[in-house]
Amino acid sequence: MTHPSVDNDTNDLAELLRSAAEKLREQATAARAVAPGAWFQAPSDPRPNRAVIAEGQVTPVATTHENCELPKLADYIALTHPAVGLAFAEVLDHLGDDVYDGRAEEKRLPRVDGGTYTVVVNEYGSSRYDWTAAVEAARQVLRTATEVTA
Repeated sequence: MTHPSVDNDTNDLAELLRSAAEKLREQATAARAVAPGAWFQAPSDPRPNRAVIAEGQVTPVATTHENCELPKLADYIALTHPAVGLAFAEVLDHLGDDVYDGRAEEKRLPRVDGGTYTVVVNEYGSSRYDWTAAVEAARQVLRTATEVTA
């Protein structure tokens, strides 16, 4: 949704958040249909592999290879089960509305070391670090395989 009295940067940021929410919601809903319930990590054969298993299921949602940081990776995958994705999608949707209503824009600000950093500000120029974090998270959700390997 765009509004003619709101500048393009605000519309772009709000749509970015809403698009990320939509992608998260679609993928979390699809994952929940296949593996509902809480996810947890458990030993997997051949050991020392680890598996992420959905509550009430036998087939793993994911497995981690013995050469990675096994418990840490498996714990993280289990932590990001579909209910987490659906809740985060709701947060991004609401922040998209806030960004739109607050006429947000991105500003590049100077750092002490001479570099710059980007922050999202509201219509009064106040830095909104919650919006900044949400925009970064949305960009990560929407990134492509090419962007990841570049």
